[in-house]
Amino acid sequence: MSNKKIQKLPGILYIDANKATFYNSVAKSMLQFTFSPEAYKDMDIVNKEKLVGEINTFILGNKILPGNLMLLLGPSAIFEKDFAEPPSEKMDKEIQTFIDYVPFQNISSKIIKLPTKVKVIVANKDFCEEVFATFTKQNFSTAGAVPLSVVQEIMPEVSKSIDLKAILAKFENLRQYSVFDTQQAILAAKKEESQKPFKSKRTIALMGTLALLLLVLGIMVYTTFFQSSSKTIAPTPAPIPAVATEAPTPTLPAGGSASESAVLEGKGSSNSAH
Repeated sequence: MSNKKIQKLPGILYIDANKATFYNSVAKSMLQFTFSPEAYKDMDIVNKEKLVGEINTFILGNKILPGNLMLLLGPSAIFEKDFAEPPSEKMDKEIQTFIDYVPFQNISSKIIKLPTKVKVIVANKDFCEEVFATFTKQNFSTAGAVPLSVVQEIMPEVSKSIDLKAILAKFENLRQYSVFDTQQAILAAKKEESQKPFKSKRTIALMGTLALLLLVLGIMVYTTFFQSSSKTIAPTPAPIPAVATEAPTPTLPAGGSASESAVLEGKGSSNSAH
């Protein structure tokens, strides 16, 4: 079996403003798409998920075969400044001041020495990283992010019109001018993939803990309220109201005389006297 490493097909993704153009040697034509303003605007990421989704849609929709990808950064995708003076401490301070001026949160920068000048390039590191990471997950390898302005210095024939076919022919030579460390993109993609199982396990553990807490809470509620209410409570007997007794009033038989009445009254008197 041969141990020779298979070379992936080189390809270029040219990015300028909100547009991207892809070209490789098997493409019948230039493949283009436009970033939505909700995903990428003013050289910065607006929504990471939307950006990744749009790139994936572009790759899969055009059935682009995995290859070795180089980003070609147009003038609207970078900050750059030329220094004609020879290297000096003063120039170093001016370069650092320029780099610090760039408003990106995370940057990738490179000082490129050309025959007649020193060119300082600053790119949005987060954007380059996301683009490379998305392509890497689609089995692409990465060959760096090269500024178009540097390519035009080296290849004057493309200074007036951008010829991606001619630039692709210089693919290997241009890699040295990359402003981005492609290993960072590879590591970032691997880190994100490795964290997915961990996140899933952590989510399952949290859900299990929550279920256990809910179970304990349910038992406590049942014990406190339902069992206490189910106990039989002996009714308190209602007091029996006292019934008042009255002595019967003697009644005379019908036709009774006055003497009989007197006799009865006399008996009552004698009894009370005793």
